[in-house]
Amino acid sequence: MLSASLTGTRQKGETPFAENVKHFGNVLIDWLPFSSSTKDYPFWTGLIFLLIISIIFIYRLSKNKQHSSLEKIANTFTLVYALFMLLSATFSKYETINNRLLAPFFIPCLFTLSFYLTGWFKLIRRPLLKISFLLFSILIGVATLLQYYKIDLDTYQENKEGGIGGYTDDDWVNSETLGFIKKDRTIFQKRMPVYSNSSHAVYFYTGEHLSILPEKAHKKDLVKFNNLPQFVLIWLNNEDNESIITLEAIKQQQNLTILKEFKDGFIFQCSPK
Repeated sequence: MLSASLTGTRQKGETPFAENVKHFGNVLIDWLPFSSSTKDYPFWTGLIFLLIISIIFIYRLSKNKQHSSLEKIANTFTLVYALFMLLSATFSKYETINNRLLAPFFIPCLFTLSFYLTGWFKLIRRPLLKISFLLFSILIGVATLLQYYKIDLDTYQENKEGGIGGYTDDDWVNSETLGFIKKDRTIFQKRMPVYSNSSHAVYFYTGEHLSILPEKAHKKDLVKFNNLPQFVLIWLNNEDNESIITLEAIKQQQNLTILKEFKDGFIFQCSPK
């Protein structure tokens, strides 16, 4: 109600629906067994997946299967979540569809694609065919686990020295700027707003609340920011966020007085020119 918007300020999407289906397919390829054989067809992988879960949904709906069954709930969630991500990524602008964004539907998706296996298994009458089907299913399961094991092993080898990427990485852990702020909280006691190009990192290491710099696309936020009478700016060189206003752009509008200078950043006191 305060923002007069249902979902907050959103930028218009720039990625076409077909391109988002391709990104969607790339994530599925990473999840599916034998991904090397489908990696060249991400669009078709994504499209065929949508068709399969849609057909399963329509079939169960038309047969009036139990609406409260776990299978139907999982299938409905998988379909709705997939369509929601694809459509919202088309109409709104945010990061490319990836593992993180699709993680909530991984288990329902796995359930949706596998719950028919037990029914098919019961329908097979010939012992030899039943054993063959069972062995084939086990083979697919083992192949998938081996694929995930290799991915996890590669990830471990990549991160075991420098730590997992993010704010626990060595560059952040050993940051001079963050180390100083952890020991000296004076800047938060100046009774003026504190901004940072990496407010998440400052909060992660100090627990102090502060504001992130406005994004270039949000003109009203930029005007409001430029009209602030005074504020403190914590600038960290480790952060690489192209969406927010740059330090050079701030210097064009503000007088920056260096309060502290470090190898990896600065603390400025800012006032309008």
